[in-house]
Amino acid sequence: FIVGLAMSAGYEYAARRWNIADYVFNAPRTDLFSANREGILGCVGFLAIHLVGVSCGAVLRQMTHIDAIAKETKDRQTLAIETAQRAARGDTDAAASGQQQKRSAWQEHERTAVLRKRQVDADQLLLVLLLAMMLCVWLTSMWQKSGVQPSRRLANLPYVLTVTALNLWALCVFYFVDRLIPNAFRSRSLIIDGLHSNQLIIFLAANLLTGLANLTMQTLVQRPLTALSVVALHSIAWSGLSFVFAYLNISLKFW
Repeated sequence: FIVGLAMSAGYEYAARRWNIADYVFNAPRTDLFSANREGILGCVGFLAIHLVGVSCGAVLRQMTHIDAIAKETKDRQTLAIETAQRAARGDTDAAASGQQQKRSAWQEHERTAVLRKRQVDADQLLLVLLLAMMLCVWLTSMWQKSGVQPSRRLANLPYVLTVTALNLWALCVFYFVDRLIPNAFRSRSLIIDGLHSNQLIIFLAANLLTGLANLTMQTLVQRPLTALSVVALHSIAWSGLSFVFAYLNISLKFW
């Protein structure tokens, strides 16, 4: 996380020192580099976003691991208690099984205790994500007050902070829902299944829809409500295509 933000901060410093923003926005496109300058120079910013995402993913995996271990241990202990109760009623097979279950439950209990000593509690990790999100929001607001706006073409530091804050907010909301409604996200998603089997086709369809929007309207001068509606329709369109592919069990992936 820190490496990603530091990389983005270094790119922002270089962009201000050598006036990269003016080159990206106003320079003529005379050769291969200048024709693709946004993508080439923006690699630094998108790499920073990737590094931030990897670090947040590691935190989420740790949170999931802690919750899974705790649930598994609780289930084993419950089974051991039930087996012991059966043994107390005179079930000899259950008595032998109960001793084994007790030993297994105790081993799991010790294993969980060791893991919890080495790992931070999941709720504390969630607090870390929330604090990181608030830090990104605060830094973005400070940059905007100084006159620097987020720019996807530049992939500058405010843009990296904005993307990070939005995604952290979404992840925290999903985690809260998962804690309040157990197994809310355990079922398979047809949209995700469709994406897995038809990534290239859906990517091309999404790009065609983007081009259609650019040809039918001046995107830079649209009102916020119109822009939000277009983005929502775009998302519904490619998500619906992915859903249809998965529902009909269609896979256009040939490699």
